[in-house]
Amino acid sequence: MDGSLNFPIGTPIVFQQPGKNASLTSTNTLTPTMFNQATVAYSQNTLTYFPLDPTKLDRTKLGINIAQRNPELNPDNLIPNMTFGGIHNAANPSLSDGTPYFNQNTIMSFVDNVSKVSKTHTYKFGFYFEHTQKIQSANASTRGTLNFTNNAYANALLGNYDTYAEATARPKGNFLFTHTEFYMQDTWRLRKNLSLDYGIRFYHDPPQYDANGQLASFTTAAYKQANAPVLLRPTTVNGVKVAQDPVTGKTYGQGLIGTFAPGQGDPTNGSVIGGKNGVPQGLYTTLPLVAAPRFGFAWGPFSNGKTAIRGGGGVYFDRIQGNPVMGQIANPPSVFSPTQYYGTFADIQATASAGFLTPSGSVTSLATTGHQQSVYNFNLNIQRQLFKSTVLEVAYAGSLGRHQLWQRNINPVPLGANFLNLNPQNRDPTTTNNALPPNFLRPYQGYGDIFLYEFANSSNYNSLQATFQHRMSRNLNIAASYTWSKALDASDSYNQTVDPFLPARSRNYGPAGFNRTHVFNTNFYYNFPKSRASFRPVRMIANGWTLSGVARINTGAPYTLAYGTLNGITNPTGSPSKTARLQVLDPNAPLAQRFSPPPQPAGQGNLSLVQHQHCSATGEPG
Repeated sequence: MDGSLNFPIGTPIVFQQPGKNASLTSTNTLTPTMFNQATVAYSQNTLTYFPLDPTKLDRTKLGINIAQRNPELNPDNLIPNMTFGGIHNAANPSLSDGTPYFNQNTIMSFVDNVSKVSKTHTYKFGFYFEHTQKIQSANASTRGTLNFTNNAYANALLGNYDTYAEATARPKGNFLFTHTEFYMQDTWRLRKNLSLDYGIRFYHDPPQYDANGQLASFTTAAYKQANAPVLLRPTTVNGVKVAQDPVTGKTYGQGLIGTFAPGQGDPTNGSVIGGKNGVPQGLYTTLPLVAAPRFGFAWGPFSNGKTAIRGGGGVYFDRIQGNPVMGQIANPPSVFSPTQYYGTFADIQATASAGFLTPSGSVTSLATTGHQQSVYNFNLNIQRQLFKSTVLEVAYAGSLGRHQLWQRNINPVPLGANFLNLNPQNRDPTTTNNALPPNFLRPYQGYGDIFLYEFANSSNYNSLQATFQHRMSRNLNIAASYTWSKALDASDSYNQTVDPFLPARSRNYGPAGFNRTHVFNTNFYYNFPKSRASFRPVRMIANGWTLSGVARINTGAPYTLAYGTLNGITNPTGSPSKTARLQVLDPNAPLAQRFSPPPQPAGQGNLSLVQHQHCSATGEPG
């Protein structure tokens, strides 16, 4: 809610989150061997945040009176977001784009479970239903976002920006979904020392959607190259830099470079709306019903009852996280976020007066092939009582994730596009050494970055786990556990991006960011024996003492070696959409000799290894 603020802004941001809930449960004995439990529940939470005194952030009063294209969307006249690159610990007055924010989530659910005991079987049947409504305002940059990169403070004082973006609307979504599950299960005591659990759970889990019909998404199937918007290009007329319509030849002020040429193409080319023209309400579809079998067992192989072997496995399904769906209301045509490059504050006023649109800085897309996200869990463990109060357990546990989300940029600037000796056609004709702005170079003209959510990520977790417990014997209790594991994936979360050019399964798959190979935990407490001194004050002081301790030791997170550039280019790939990686020269060499900078095109710059960063050297092979 505070965005990227790193200094006091003169007024606190008020964050309120009141909630309420109620539930009613009925438990009934239907027969001596049959039981029923039913629960009806209701809950609601509301999240709001806003400046306590908006006048302290009024752009006019603070002297940051920068024009807006759509000032009516910023009724409190709050300051724009501003970032300053290349400056250590630079000031950052950027509030969340959601400010002021409203979010209300209402959940109604019904659960019913029936149990039936029949000889050596215990049968269970159940049903779960949930209806959820979430009303939430879009996070859209309606206050404007300014970025200053080179000589940031000086250019800000002169009124020269690197990029400026401002949204054209801020809709409020009414997001709905229903969720239904039902199951059947049997616990069968097959023998005195052997029991089986088996069952199946069914899911009907359709995608979330917006009842107001505002979900918008880009899809390649709807994009027609012939209908692509035309961008006003930079050119020089009589020594003056101007914007020119490449179709008609008409010129405009340079502040309109990169905007859509009037009457040329369709600014919504490639966009679809959920629930219209055959597009699913939630933008994607899943199977109407999926089945998830589960199985488990417990076995005592010896008659003394000191050893137990347990195991099981099951399939679990779930819907995707809500933000990828709810974020689609901030996409064209519901919202445009025109982005201008390398202009002045006066240019913002020019585009506002002319009513021109430009490509949005970035959009997300959920118009993709849908799958039900699934997780396969399985385990096997052996537990042994060593002594009267001592138990040792050794287990294997694994988990496989399938059809999970990642993001992939499907509209990147091509590799090498900024290398003018290789691609002279990309030169900005008004300069000598600069390429055209990125939006002129992308494959889908009329858009900036397009981050496509894909149900393509896979994860794997395998572990050996050992637990030792010595329970209260001779006043001592001690427990210890050790896990040796490996977690692999191509993306740690739904909004983490994978490589836009190379196959993610070979480029990004590796140790997860949360992988911890070795984890050891131990705790103990010891009750000191009671004093038997005859003098009562001595007993009062000496008795009742306990010594306890806790220790946790684990290996660190994976990391990736990073590099910096000297004397020239900032990116040896020639594309702002992709950074290069270090090469592994010899995996067995000392760290300083193990890596080298990536190859560089002739004459494009010099590279230097400069620092370490987080992520994984083995997690991102390359």
